[in-house]
Amino acid sequence: MRKISEIKNFGPKMVAWFTAAGFESESDLLECSYPEIMQRLSAVGVPFHWSIVYSLEMGLQDRPWNSIREEEKQALRAVFRG
Repeated sequence: MRKISEIKNFGPKMVAWFTAAGFESESDLLECSYPEIMQRLSAVGVPFHWSIVYSLEMGLQDRPWNSIREEEKQALRAVFRG
């Protein structure tokens, strides 16, 4: 599994945020739900923003952040609606 710093779309700022929230590797992220990930980021002062969710999803798929399709965005938003 990749380290946080090796995930596509994760620049220095995102690496610092995720590391501060206790995530060290891709497997750490895969063990959590998206709401839990965002809750942990919020706990260390990172404000919620959909661009973080989209960048994370595309990074885990090893795709550029801007390749996300509208139906993928809607599926991610549904996760947060419950």
